[in-house]
Amino acid sequence: MNADGSGQRQVTKDTTGFSWQPRWFPDGRRILFLWSQKDSTGKAVTGVHELRIINLDGSGERLVVRKYAQTPEVSPDGSMLSFTCGDSGYIVNADGSGLRPLVPSEPGLPIERVSWSADWDYVVFSAKYDNVVHLFVVNRDGSGKKLLTEFNGGHLLGYGWSPDGKRIAFSYGSGQPGSVAGGALYVINAEGTDLKKITDDLGAFTEVHWVPVSQ
Repeated sequence: MNADGSGQRQVTKDTTGFSWQPRWFPDGRRILFLWSQKDSTGKAVTGVHELRIINLDGSGERLVVRKYAQTPEVSPDGSMLSFTCGDSGYIVNADGSGLRPLVPSEPGLPIERVSWSADWDYVVFSAKYDNVVHLFVVNRDGSGKKLLTEFNGGHLLGYGWSPDGKRIAFSYGSGQPGSVAGGALYVINAEGTDLKKITDDLGAFTEVHWVPVSQ
């Protein structure tokens, strides 16, 4: 739809499954989304979420990856995609080639969410083990993993880089994903300094986005 709410039009037409979690490509002409097959009762088949791409006019729909894909994201230049699957994070080229773990040296790292920096040189992600949730940043080739901050228990529910790449906003909740328990918004510098809590515990922020300020 247009920004004023007019001109709404349907993009996907496949009635055999469910489409959700759309993500824009930077060119504004394509959309990345998740798709799941419906079973005989009309519910989503569990265990498999396909990563698909479709043109804005509804043409050219194609499969990229068939896994239990979740939390998809597009790199700022549109050439690469990231997603989580089970307890791992992955990166794949937009044409479906080159699938690899986000951190090749630790392919089993229990990654929950992934987000690209504006210059796409870095990726921020959360991983939870030993009941501690960690926020890391890593180079796009999977090297140079660096811990930014950590919390005991709970989950990091969503995060995003500032347009200048200097800060990361994220939400942390003491409960399970989807829960309203203890959710608050935080900001931290990309090198891991100056952690600030900027909201009260309002609930679970599952999506965090920065809005560019007009000059």
